[in-house]
Amino acid sequence: MKRFLLVLAGIFFLTLSCNQSKDQPKVICDECQGLLSQKMVMYVDNEMTRCPDNPNDLCLKVQFDQFKGDTAWQPFSQDICGFDYEPGFMYVLEIQRKKMATDADGNPIYKYCLLYIKSKTPQPLK
Repeated sequence: MKRFLLVLAGIFFLTLSCNQSKDQPKVICDECQGLLSQKMVMYVDNEMTRCPDNPNDLCLKVQFDQFKGDTAWQPFSQDICGFDYEPGFMYVLEIQRKKMATDADGNPIYKYCLLYIKSKTPQPLK
């Protein structure tokens, strides 16, 4: 009986360790967890662009949920907690966003957190 329980426990722990993937989402920032959070896919271009609000700053160029090609990039001036951008790479990110507040015009203010990098592909700079 003891041998059976020992084998059963071994199988359980082996199965548990095999099911844990290094690509499973892990929220790095606690601020993104909660009821008002949403998981999404973000595509990040290999080059940055000028920010529309401050042309002296550079912003990421991103697309959300579905890659739509070169014409659909939009400037993204917010930080993504846990993400370190490296120029020359096209990224596909699994992120979590959480509504934190609403600005004076009624627009939502979000916090963005990296869950994991789905892909990081070298791309020549344009």
